[in-house]
Amino acid sequence: MRTKLLSLHLVLTVLKSHSDLFINPLVSIPSNTSLEMTPFLQATKQYLCLSLSRNAVSPVTPVFELSVEIFWCMLKSMRAQMKKEIEVLLNEIFIPILEMRHSTLRQKSLILGVFIRLCQDPQALVEIYINYDCDRAALDNIYEKLMNIVSKIGQTHFAPLSKEELAAQQGGTGSKQAGGAGPAIPPSLSTAALGGKDGADAPHYAGMAPEVKLRRQSLECLVAALKSLVAWSTSTSARHPDEPRQSIDGLGRQQEGSVAGSTSNLEISAPTPTWPMDHSARASSGLNTPDVGDDDVEKFESAKQRKNTLAEGIKQFNFKPKRGIAYLLEHGFIRSNSPGDIARFLLSNDGLSKAMIGEYLGEG
Repeated sequence: MRTKLLSLHLVLTVLKSHSDLFINPLVSIPSNTSLEMTPFLQATKQYLCLSLSRNAVSPVTPVFELSVEIFWCMLKSMRAQMKKEIEVLLNEIFIPILEMRHSTLRQKSLILGVFIRLCQDPQALVEIYINYDCDRAALDNIYEKLMNIVSKIGQTHFAPLSKEELAAQQGGTGSKQAGGAGPAIPPSLSTAALGGKDGADAPHYAGMAPEVKLRRQSLECLVAALKSLVAWSTSTSARHPDEPRQSIDGLGRQQEGSVAGSTSNLEISAPTPTWPMDHSARASSGLNTPDVGDDDVEKFESAKQRKNTLAEGIKQFNFKPKRGIAYLLEHGFIRSNSPGDIARFLLSNDGLSKAMIGEYLGEG
């Protein structure tokens, strides 16, 4: 176990100290299978994601704490380059932990600490909404789901901890050390100080019962989200008339024959970007580079509505295929009733049930 903790600490230290190297498209290494150079992040992210997927579900509190901090480093510095990976980790691991009844209050508290830090960054919060909730390539509405779960936690009454659970939590956080969230490895491999002043072990939570602290964290997360949205709207509207307009990028369009006017991956350009990203980096990350236009809330509301309509069509298809196809044709997601257009749609959408696709094809 000490070897695993040391390894995770090393990964966390590298990510905190050298995150700029991971996202720099000019940093590359030779490929093992060809003479081409592979971007450093592209060559390492599979091992990083594999480590997180195995350790983020660990019942050992120190291992889980380190995994959450590693995920926060990815979310903070690499969210553009690892858009799909972050979506999978959120949907398959971290959000389900918040929803599960048998997950510990400590686990939920640590994840809420990460979401609080996310909500305190206006650009990151708006990016989450646009890149997932307004993007039809993303299966779930991450921002909407996150806000619903956090608000539900704020209204939940938790049962008191048993003596065994209380002792386990105290054992996981008993060796606290002073200091911030620097990259130095604590000699005792303690993870108490990793969250910094805004983490789950912040001083203003001292003396609170775990269930009370969890409810307070959920409320702080919602308040931070509201403050960030206000800050973003203020920074994009209160400008001098002659000042060049800094804008949110327009909607990208996929050139797919099966979907007319398809909304592709979206990005944001904000006054103080948290990560630099040029065109070559966007290309290497798999993100489209849409044309820059004016900030248009209606454009993103329309994209969100289109995604909800598509989700309803997929839901109807998975319940009754012929009804779903008719719904999708009516709303323009399938260009025509020709077999080729229908086949392209069935092939390009991941949310469709394979069993229902087989049933639809079998019926002819």
